[in-house]
Amino acid sequence: MRNGKNRQSGFTLIELLVVIAVIGFVTGVMALMFNVITKISSTTTSQNIMLGQVQQAGSWMSRDIMSATSVTPYPSGTRLAKIVRYQWNGTDNITSATVDYDIINNKLLRTVEPGQAQVIAQFISDLGAGTSLVKSASASENNTYIFTVQSNYNNSPNPFNKVYKVNQRIP
Repeated sequence: MRNGKNRQSGFTLIELLVVIAVIGFVTGVMALMFNVITKISSTTTSQNIMLGQVQQAGSWMSRDIMSATSVTPYPSGTRLAKIVRYQWNGTDNITSATVDYDIINNKLLRTVEPGQAQVIAQFISDLGAGTSLVKSASASENNTYIFTVQSNYNNSPNPFNKVYKVNQRIP
């Protein structure tokens, strides 16, 4: 006598196809999400780099303009400004120093004469192409300078701009 339990256990072909389709769908969605997250991460990294470079440039320029005895902005070429400022020489003496700012190969260079140029910021747009230094035209802001700096990293479609308004403290 046979018992009615002679069935084989396992999966049918349809069940296997459904499982494979579900796994394929989940894998596709995960790959798409990974691609989007990677792109967002890359964009965020570029924006952080541009922001950091602009802040670095603004910090140095603001510091030098605030302690300047004279500021000479240049509207074109590679020279952004020539600043004559007071500088402590390490002893009890405060001396005058000339600081040149140049933009060469998308790098903002700061040179304290005599001396070698120091890279202050990279990925800075050329003079007139987003970066500039001008004296304020307002009579009430006699010793105020407006420094606009633009950074563009990896040919980003959205370069980062920042405008600094700096008051020269030593007229």
